[in-house]
Amino acid sequence: MSFLYDNHLRPYLELGFKPIQINSDYFRPVYYEERKRPFETIEAYCDCMEAMLRHYEWLYGHTFVESWYLELWMGVEETDLSLYLDNFDLVYNRLKNAFPGIRIGGVGTNRENRSEFEELIRLWSRRFNQPDFISVYIYPFDNGFLREFTDDPAQAVWKTADYNVLFLDKVRHVLDDNELRTGELHVSEWNFTPGSRDMINDSSFKGAYVVKSLMEMMGRVDVAGYWPGLDLTSGYYDTKHLIDGRGGLLTKGNICKPAFYGFAFFSQLDPYLIAQDENMVVTTNRRSNYRIVCHNYAHPAENYYEIRKDTDAVVRESVEFFNYQTRAFRIVIRNVENGRYYVKKRLLDRRHGCVQNEWQHMGLSDALNVRDIEYLQGVCVPQITMDTVQVQNRELTIDYTLETNAILSIHIFPEGS
Repeated sequence: MSFLYDNHLRPYLELGFKPIQINSDYFRPVYYEERKRPFETIEAYCDCMEAMLRHYEWLYGHTFVESWYLELWMGVEETDLSLYLDNFDLVYNRLKNAFPGIRIGGVGTNRENRSEFEELIRLWSRRFNQPDFISVYIYPFDNGFLREFTDDPAQAVWKTADYNVLFLDKVRHVLDDNELRTGELHVSEWNFTPGSRDMINDSSFKGAYVVKSLMEMMGRVDVAGYWPGLDLTSGYYDTKHLIDGRGGLLTKGNICKPAFYGFAFFSQLDPYLIAQDENMVVTTNRRSNYRIVCHNYAHPAENYYEIRKDTDAVVRESVEFFNYQTRAFRIVIRNVENGRYYVKKRLLDRRHGCVQNEWQHMGLSDALNVRDIEYLQGVCVPQITMDTVQVQNRELTIDYTLETNAILSIHIFPEGS
């Protein structure tokens, strides 16, 4: 907690007791451990939660504790929606009475099928205590939530590239239809797959997927929490290689994966949005600096979903899931001060900075020593190039080409700045 406090970070706490689960794919667990709530009553649970918050209030102050987010998870095994809402009311009233500014919400579950989620929101909208936020998970798979778009299993919506947009728009539609007075929508967990033995997690695809997803969430959600952050989270006896298809941003050897750089590129954007489309975001600091993030995302072909039916057979080998095709882009920024500008580009694709491809260059060897890991840490970084352009007539033009699933960060700044 001291690290969070010292770095001005807000804790986001899950108040439930989720099972510990590691999946090889959507439905096959590698490891599963049930966790039961160690309290006889919900009142005893509230006593513990309030005591914990008061302890941290004593350590770090009232203002810090009231900046927290508390999510009350609804377990998959829970079927009584009214009981969940009754428990939420008890937790909400108890903790809000002690810390009025703290934000408490739910439901924090991937049970968004057509009947359960809509019924839960309908019941919640009639309650006196309204959540400060609604939380959902995004893991594309067939849970029936988007079934109205197609009833044909051969055209599964969860396999489409626009699943995230359809999902979030449907969630917002349900909230609006029931007039739930919640202030924020959170995606407390999201990833392309809940599977932790999927080689696509280590590929350049994941960098493009992260950038694309963050662009789609802009304006649609208030908080988005990628899961898991580290490959160490899903380690087990079978994870003995450099990379094993786990879903984190860093490998167990602290090597940055393409997904990491997707977040890194996005975090460098300036605060003022100039333009956005499905492949790029253009921002500025209003001081003649411009930062741009681009991607050339390609959705996996059908053979990817076929292979995942037998995930354990494919972990380390390279399989072509995409139709690789380069794409040319042009960005034109108008009303730019005339003069000379630097254009710095950071590129990550299969040939530049991807840990999966760099490991293939080393023969997928498990006989790596400390210096080999240090080499990979150094080489698994985006390629940096820099050009200069002369702006005339207050118009700046940038041309670039990206291969499939490449991501690009562009920083434009004036000479002498």
